Amino acid sequence: DQGWKFLVTSQGTEGIELATKRDFDLIISSDQIPDISGLDLLKNIRKVNPNQSVLMLTPHGEKDQAIQFLREGAVDYIDNP
Repeated sequence: DQGWKFLVTSQGTEGIELATKRDFDLIISSDQIPDISGLDLLKNIRKVNPNQSVLMLTPHGEKDQAIQFLREGAVDYIDNP
């Protein structure tokens, strides 16, 4: 309704591949991806496009992991129950 367009992938490697081919306003990713860790996904996306905005979903209560995402360049995180 708001004019947003989005792509959904089920694999982190597919997300990295998409991020190498085009710019996105925002990438939202869970840490729990079947084929790659969320941290590795974030690091790979930041290598390809250091200015890409990435928002990470963290398991509930995992503050250490959220801090690590922020240190690696995530713009923010959402504590996901």
